[in-house]
Amino acid sequence: MRIERFFEMPSIHTFQMPKLRKWTVKHLHGRVLNVFGGITRLDPYYPGEIVHNDLNEDIDADFHYDALEINKYFKKDSFDTIILDPPYSFHQIVVSYNGIGVRSISRVKNAVHELIRPEGTVITFGYNSTGMGKKRGYKKTHLLLVNSGAGHNDIIVVVERKVQSSLLNYPQKPVEVMVSESDQF
Repeated sequence: MRIERFFEMPSIHTFQMPKLRKWTVKHLHGRVLNVFGGITRLDPYYPGEIVHNDLNEDIDADFHYDALEINKYFKKDSFDTIILDPPYSFHQIVVSYNGIGVRSISRVKNAVHELIRPEGTVITFGYNSTGMGKKRGYKKTHLLLVNSGAGHNDIIVVVERKVQSSLLNYPQKPVEVMVSESDQF
């Protein structure tokens, strides 16, 4: 896993931060879904297709779907990259987003898991490095810390690749255990 860190002044709108926007675009490939798109569109910076979604109907977005049900609107395995940049805390939801925000990030992750193709990439932004996780079948490839000064939390960005549908559905090969005489009790 590659770990990177840089300093950039914070913005309520993640992709208005030029260094972070450039770093993110570098990790996009194929058809992209930006689930919590916000006001800053990435289309001008990326040559491929980006589906821009935001729940807030006042924002210029392709769709205004609830992230909890995003999997109902697109076909399974229809995206190569998914960006998850939700409000990072309940405080942000109330103060910065007029109370519009996700109720369960875990349920959102389950919904987008159905939309990402095998070997696809999910880029998750927040105040922790949990990401999609091994239980859903993902492997972390990059971790970015964006330091915004002593008065602000770092933004933590996790890039993960979908390596299997999930650990629970992964076909298990039988494990052979060889016990030598010296290992027996």
